[in-house]
Amino acid sequence: LTFQIHYHNVVVKRCISRFSEKETEKSRCFGCNGNMGCFIKKLYTLLALTEKNKSLEYDYEVAHFAPQTWYCNFKNSFDNYIIIMYEEGDNVKLAGMLDNVFKRAGVSGELRTVISEELLVGGTPHKTAGSVHRYQARRTLFEDKELLTLVVQMYYYDFVVFDYSLPVLI
Repeated sequence: LTFQIHYHNVVVKRCISRFSEKETEKSRCFGCNGNMGCFIKKLYTLLALTEKNKSLEYDYEVAHFAPQTWYCNFKNSFDNYIIIMYEEGDNVKLAGMLDNVFKRAGVSGELRTVISEELLVGGTPHKTAGSVHRYQARRTLFEDKELLTLVVQMYYYDFVVFDYSLPVLI
């Protein structure tokens, strides 16, 4: 059995999480010093230029914030992937889904148990769920129609390909 796995989290949550994590690194995020409006506008410009120029040069912000549909050659090989959709914090469900995939692939029960146990121990060291930064970033984004519109435009194909509901832009 040959397949590839792609983990996908809700688009806007992913953007907010990454912003919350990275904005504390003062040398990152375009020097916006935690200003989400500044960051989203500069990110939008960078992603538009990257797409227009088809640049393959490594860029820290592009590597961390580019739409998921830009990776893994999805355009040509989407049918070869098993897409695992998950909600943050639902590691029990994620562990079960991964176990099913690994079982189909012939991964030993012993190794599958180790993977599940590691996943269920907790989050990554940079986990931002429940943080003040994350709460403030979410509130800022959803209270600013212009910023939310830019995020939807940047990640539109992620919403479509991964079948997520688009935020209501009123």
